[in-house]
Amino acid sequence: MISHSLLLTNAVLHRLIASALLTLAVVTLWSANADEASLIRTMPAELWRESGGSVGRPDANGIFGQNLRGGAFVADNQRRAMDLLLCGIALSNDADLADGWRALEATYQRQEPTGGFGKGTNNSDVESMSFFMSWSNHALWVLMNSPQSAAYKDKVTSLLGKIELAMERMMAADAHAALTKANLHSPNRSLIMANAYGFGALVLSKHSAKAKVESYRQRGKFWIDNVFVKDKLFRSSDGVFTEAGGYDTSYHAVAHVLFQYYQIAFPTDIEDGLAKSLMAGQWLMKRIAADGTIDCTYNRRSGPGNASGDKKGSDTGTIAQCLMYWSALHARADGNAAALSAKGEKKWFATSSLQSAHAQSGAQKAVDLRPASHQCRHEGIVAHVRADADRPSRLAQA
Repeated sequence: MISHSLLLTNAVLHRLIASALLTLAVVTLWSANADEASLIRTMPAELWRESGGSVGRPDANGIFGQNLRGGAFVADNQRRAMDLLLCGIALSNDADLADGWRALEATYQRQEPTGGFGKGTNNSDVESMSFFMSWSNHALWVLMNSPQSAAYKDKVTSLLGKIELAMERMMAADAHAALTKANLHSPNRSLIMANAYGFGALVLSKHSAKAKVESYRQRGKFWIDNVFVKDKLFRSSDGVFTEAGGYDTSYHAVAHVLFQYYQIAFPTDIEDGLAKSLMAGQWLMKRIAADGTIDCTYNRRSGPGNASGDKKGSDTGTIAQCLMYWSALHARADGNAAALSAKGEKKWFATSSLQSAHAQSGAQKAVDLRPASHQCRHEGIVAHVRADADRPSRLAQA
């Protein structure tokens, strides 16, 4: 006779299996359908306000960010206004959409006959425009597939010729040479390039000649392969986007959210792409303590005490956006919880003596080389802090 407890155990087991299959089905659905416009509307409104809605607002003429300070107009300075378009779609907020569109339109109003938007801060028209094109092409593609697409159809159509002109400028031989020189070493920059070309191909798929669209598509694949083929800029062993020979919490989040954009639209381009995305999010989750503290220990480029000495802080808005995409793609509610908690500017960072020792040991092995305990400061207070392996994290489900 089969005991009641055994029947109960089997029933629980079947429910767990059914739940796991449902989770797998959800993940497969989102990764295969390339329907980001639907996906983002499932994400928490509070997180959209924290990420996309907190980037600032353009003025009445569409000028945004550092361009509001005056001086030469830089296309790259307009790119974060594109998050307003995503936020508007996610929250069905017409004001966000209108603000984001005004910044987009203002940039194209300044397009030059060559297709560019003038010299950027580094005196390169293609470097500055490529960043803007990455954010704007992605936002446009999501808009074109959203419930708001009908209201913006004529506006989008009026820009397609200008977008093609910009893409052709980026396809020029001198542009490719400049962009490879500037970006081949960096995962987040390579993913910016992949999105600029990949989403450019999608936006122009019904407007431009097939040969042109295919050339944009192949250039996007070139950049995505630069990150993932042979683990050049991504470590399959632990999900880290390698940054300046090591890792960086904030830049990892930038690279990962861009990777997730690309993965949704092009789910077959990256071998085991969904698994790599899951792993990248798990690594980022380890860097957020239970109290929401963002761990910047041994960061290469951002956060207090980073190896490069840069004053740049963690991009908490992008960290939140990265984790809410990850949570939606992989059915991980803990990602949203971590994103909601990781708001302030609280950070861990190692003392300079430990950084120096770490740098001499080799930053590429940062996770393995971290000592069992070390001295850190937390908002100006010296404290004895355990290493990552012991520190509370939100990776309980991993």
